[in-house]
Amino acid sequence: MLWGVHEIGHYLGLYHTFEGGCTNSNCLSDGDQVCDTPPDQTTFAACNPSANSCSTDADDPSANNPFTTDVADLSDDYMDYSSFSCYDQFTAGQYDRMYYFLTNVRGSLLNCLSCTPPCQTPITATITNPISTTTIAAGSSISFSASTNSPSPYWYIDPTTVLGTGTSLTYTFTTPGTYWMTFSVPSTNPAFCLDGLDSVKIMVNNPLVSACDTVFAGNDQLICTISPVQLNATPGFDIYSWTPTSGLNNPNIANPLASISTTTEYVVTAGILGQEMITNWDFSNGNTGFSSDMIYNSIYSPCNYYVAPTFFTMTFPSLHDHTPSNDSMFLSLDGCVNGPTKIWEQTILGLNPNTDYRFSFWATRAAGNQPIFEIHLTGDVTGNLTLPTETGIFIPLGGNFMWDEYGITTWNSGANSSVTIRIVNLETNGYGVDFGLDDFSFRQICTSTDTVKITVLSGTPPQLDLGNDTTICVSGIHVFDAGPGFTDYTWNDGSTDRNFTAYGTGTYWVTVTDSCGNIQSDTVRITPAPLPLVDLGSEIITCGFASVPLTYTSGDTFTSFLWSPAANLSCTSCPNPTAQIGNQDVTFHLYASTANGCIAEDSVTIKADPSIPLDVDIITSAPLCLSTGSIVVQNKPGANGVLSIDFNQQGYSTETSYLDLTNGSYSLNIQNILTGCSLDTLITFEADLENLLYIPNSFTPNGDQYNNIWKIEGVCIGEIDCRIFNRWGEEIETLKSVNDTWDGKYNGIPVPDGIYTYTIIVTYSTEKIEFKSGFIAVIH
Repeated sequence: MLWGVHEIGHYLGLYHTFEGGCTNSNCLSDGDQVCDTPPDQTTFAACNPSANSCSTDADDPSANNPFTTDVADLSDDYMDYSSFSCYDQFTAGQYDRMYYFLTNVRGSLLNCLSCTPPCQTPITATITNPISTTTIAAGSSISFSASTNSPSPYWYIDPTTVLGTGTSLTYTFTTPGTYWMTFSVPSTNPAFCLDGLDSVKIMVNNPLVSACDTVFAGNDQLICTISPVQLNATPGFDIYSWTPTSGLNNPNIANPLASISTTTEYVVTAGILGQEMITNWDFSNGNTGFSSDMIYNSIYSPCNYYVAPTFFTMTFPSLHDHTPSNDSMFLSLDGCVNGPTKIWEQTILGLNPNTDYRFSFWATRAAGNQPIFEIHLTGDVTGNLTLPTETGIFIPLGGNFMWDEYGITTWNSGANSSVTIRIVNLETNGYGVDFGLDDFSFRQICTSTDTVKITVLSGTPPQLDLGNDTTICVSGIHVFDAGPGFTDYTWNDGSTDRNFTAYGTGTYWVTVTDSCGNIQSDTVRITPAPLPLVDLGSEIITCGFASVPLTYTSGDTFTSFLWSPAANLSCTSCPNPTAQIGNQDVTFHLYASTANGCIAEDSVTIKADPSIPLDVDIITSAPLCLSTGSIVVQNKPGANGVLSIDFNQQGYSTETSYLDLTNGSYSLNIQNILTGCSLDTLITFEADLENLLYIPNSFTPNGDQYNNIWKIEGVCIGEIDCRIFNRWGEEIETLKSVNDTWDGKYNGIPVPDGIYTYTIIVTYSTEKIEFKSGFIAVIH
């Protein structure tokens, strides 16, 4: 129990009596910061009422110190470390400090209802629509509804603003941000029943930022000598950042001066900031809108913080609000020894998705140990992003306070609709970690980037050259380019641009000055040029309803084209359009111009003549024996165009070869896409086995090398059985194959001249069998 009293003392703001040792120059800030507890630097293993570990009891000269001589240590104080049997007192100063904490820092304890009788009929209050966090765009309305068992409910948008009564309400959210809509039902017996409460979070998004204005870094410049050059970016952006920073007098303004000795390319990134989203960003509303693990107290003491126009309650002439205003408030902090410590945190709602934001804050300090800032951005989707730590800028003891900016240039919200920003101090040394915070900022940022090149001339200056004398057509133009590297240009008509357009023949000149002060001039004569020629060729004759590519020939080079009539062309400005005609003649015109504006023209007529025959060859191969036939369609030599064929009424295609055909009839509707000509035809395949066999009726086996053998010839023949007889019916030769022959002999002896008979049984490859007979005349 006594140990619990000791811990309650800590909970109500008391330190150990031996805290801080014997130092006693100011009893309000030294030791345990309670003036009527004498300085102490020991702990006790047993009761020792006469122990006195410090002789500095009377060192504090202020009126707050009650001691004029040394007294014994308080070994019996609940806040010392001693035997439990020794504990029996808190001092009056400790009572006062605990009372302050109980009524301020721990004031919520006084509102505890745990000792009151329970409520017999608890009040219910439930928001039924919407039932969870809802995100809308600014300007949208939500119809709220709720249920309760008690009369007189109220709707609040903050703790004090009543929007309406009853169980339903429609409200329009005009300003982006995060809101809590609260449904409250007051208790009719506050001694026993709590109010009925329910709330729902409404996130109102900012409208998405449109595309940023484009920043212009200025024109490229050339300098002859090493001298400051004025950079001039587009004014009006909220932030500027030039890189590289070398040679710049200030890289964070729109128009810095660049002092360089070599050619340098500078990149400027300019940003436009949206509305401020940090609540109480300059602390003008006091200790509101943020949370901290430190103790809010006006007393300058470790781990305390305070919001005021001064550092705690102390006045330092060099320390004031970072951006002085009517209230000039800022946040004072005295570092904690038990860190790392969360010194500031705020949650920002209503973020737009995939949007860049910029976070920054200003901090100051005077001397001693520096704070080490660690910044956390915790999204509601993507988790925690911890930035690299940044240490405060060291200033020697006794120096003036100075403000420095910290933060992150760009953070992308990704899928997050909210972010919690936390600043942690990693420094735990309790001495001299005294600093201030002010002017927090979290704003949407839209950036634009541009580049400017500063060329430092060395060696030979640029040389002016307008080119050789040239020619142009009567209707043409010529564009002169005097080239880069000059600071001034003056043409014959007084114009001062780098480029000059000549609209006719004549003499033209320019005078230029480079960055070194050198002056040069050049002159060019322009004389008339012959007109260009273009030839579309002779008239084109088609069968009508054709697509004809139009082409031209010319010895000139054209840069633009104009064809007509547009209704019959695939395009009117390309070099080779496709012309579409029906059954009427159409004349097409072309106007082609060269780079210097010279124009050539020609025309061609495409005629439609349905009587023109289709120039194609149809090559057929009939099916024979067991093989199949084929049909191949092709343009005749000299004919052009793609053929489209409807084969056997199967639909049109550009296929022109048809293979593996059997006996039968095949229809072809052939069209030439280019000429529109067509042809309908029918091709029939029918095998004629009667004409597949050839049997000679005579031969002359006389050895003269001509017609000396007799043989059967033909196609599609599988087998034969041929027998030859003399006039007496005697079989004198047998042939079993079309490859067999008779040499006019019988038993090796030539037969006499005369007439011989034969019989043949033929089996075709189609398995058809045929019988043949006849006569053979043998003539020696």
